Amino acid sequence: MPFEYAGAAKVSAVNLKKEGPDHDKVLAVEIAASVMVDRAFMANFDPTLGAFLWDGDAIRFPSMGPVGWTGSVRNMEIEILGLFASGVALDRFEITPLPGESASIEFRARWRPEANDVAIVSESLVEPTVDIKLTLMPALDFTEKPPLSAMVKKRKSRQELA
Repeated sequence: MPFEYAGAAKVSAVNLKKEGPDHDKVLAVEIAASVMVDRAFMANFDPTLGAFLWDGDAIRFPSMGPVGWTGSVRNMEIEILGLFASGVALDRFEITPLPGESASIEFRARWRPEANDVAIVSESLVEPTVDIKLTLMPALDFTEKPPLSAMVKKRKSRQELA
């Protein structure tokens, strides 16, 4: 599920946690945030989700409430209030369709913070909205290696040995 976003976000919570096994605990920060997106953004979750949530520009099931999405997106990068962090995981998605083919998406972003990350991210709580950018981390490029078939010696057949 590719998930990339750049724009305004409302941060509703900042939490600190200890993660990992008892002998190797590490600090983790998580934020709960919401963003506004258009119908086309739903294709990031599933190509048919937009058609399920809207009938034209009207909400198909106005009494249904938010739609939970159990998937997660890992290996993201986040930029917020001048902070840049990588290795971010996004999950706990809740999609609320709105009239006019737009939606509010609430989610959790979680990562292992550096020295000042917690103080910087905590500032987002007092702002009505903050600019946020979520992108996939660049993939590793293995194209310089020769194909496996070129690295494996071909065995001679019995006919070639005879």
